Amino acid sequence: MKNISGNLEFWSVLFLILISTSSYGQSYQYQQDLPIKNGKLLYEKIVEGMDVKKPLLYASAKKWMADKLKNTGPVLQSEDINTGQLIGKAFLDVQNRSSLVSSLEGYPIYKFSVQFDVRDGKYRMRIYDILLNIQPRVGEEVTANLDSLILKSPPITGKARIDRAKATSLELNTIFRGLLNSFNEIIKEARLDDF
Repeated sequence: MKNISGNLEFWSVLFLILISTSSYGQSYQYQQDLPIKNGKLLYEKIVEGMDVKKPLLYASAKKWMADKLKNTGPVLQSEDINTGQLIGKAFLDVQNRSSLVSSLEGYPIYKFSVQFDVRDGKYRMRIYDILLNIQPRVGEEVTANLDSLILKSPPITGKARIDRAKATSLELNTIFRGLLNSFNEIIKEARLDDF
């Protein structure tokens, strides 16, 4: 029995040493948690099987763009009712100071493009070309494309840096997936509006 407990202690200590040393070898890449398509950061939502006609989806997409998005110029950049496509540009204030912007001074925003493709009973919504824009002082602006800033960065190592990188991925997913999901409310409102 003494030999078994001695072996158990040995294996327990060895296991703890292996766990602690293996954490030093861990690395993280943003691609593990972010939606990547063709090497680019792309948030996309496709909904099919809806009992909604194309004109109502199209009008709802325009209303969503007007209500939810903001830009210094016009949000809607291009529209074609025949193809059912709308393209816009917008920005969002960075609410949380994730590791991506925590050490930066100034006013950070995310600039991005949004695209709707609507058909009878279905739609596709995309958010892409996401830029991090910082205005450190009035009249100054620094812009970085997240495709190159995040996706082309080398693997991140070290527990604290990995935790910050994962928090950044979570923040981006929360912001942009939340924005995609907010379109559902506009469609519900439009379907209930019998005016």
